Amino acid sequence: MTGDDDALRELVERIRDLDYVGFGIATGRRLDSALELIQSMNLPKPDLLQSDVGTQLHYGENLTPDLRWQKQIGYAWRPNEVRQILDHIPGLFPQPSEHQSSYKVSYLIDPEVAPKIGKIKKMLREAGLRAKVVLSLGMYLDVIPVRGGSDLSLRHVLWKWGFSPEHVLVAGDSGNDAGMLTGRTLGVVVANYSPELERLRTLPRVYFASAPHARGILEGIEYYQFLDNIVIPNDQIE
Repeated sequence: MTGDDDALRELVERIRDLDYVGFGIATGRRLDSALELIQSMNLPKPDLLQSDVGTQLHYGENLTPDLRWQKQIGYAWRPNEVRQILDHIPGLFPQPSEHQSSYKVSYLIDPEVAPKIGKIKKMLREAGLRAKVVLSLGMYLDVIPVRGGSDLSLRHVLWKWGFSPEHVLVAGDSGNDAGMLTGRTLGVVVANYSPELERLRTLPRVYFASAPHARGILEGIEYYQFLDNIVIPNDQIE
């Protein structure tokens, strides 16, 4: 959403007064960091806030935490053992404590030095650890519970609130967003996307916008006619 202030203002103006449209934000940031950014950008308070790489969910004006989701993703999560294995891997650098959270172990990665992502996953698997490894923007590597992530958290939200995926538009630009873009929802990849999302280009419900940042989200809204009578142009090829 950031990067084009004019487009962001236009996006906010289009959705702010639509009482039939809910507004959600999904981010890899911790909750406190996400709230600071939302305030600094003068964004509407989201109806849904998915933070910490899809491991935390909060709803409504009071940001009520989804305790059932927290309980669900705790399954088989052993963060201390994850750190014991990965903290000393060449090319992986633990991020400061303010970027860590209960269900997220975060690193900066030097791809020229660090093992390939497949190798890192194999190391965790061979140690008997069940976890997901998420690479974003080519430089941020997060390890989260196997039941966490943007894909499963969004699926949980759809189930919890009874939303039809055809009535949900999701937009993203990095590997953290890949999971939620690959479901049955209406996906938009903005033009300033990172290489992790290139593999989604052939999916019928993922639209690659020609414009970056919030302008790309607006383009996706028009593509699906999301605020009117929704159409899914490529759905017939499924």
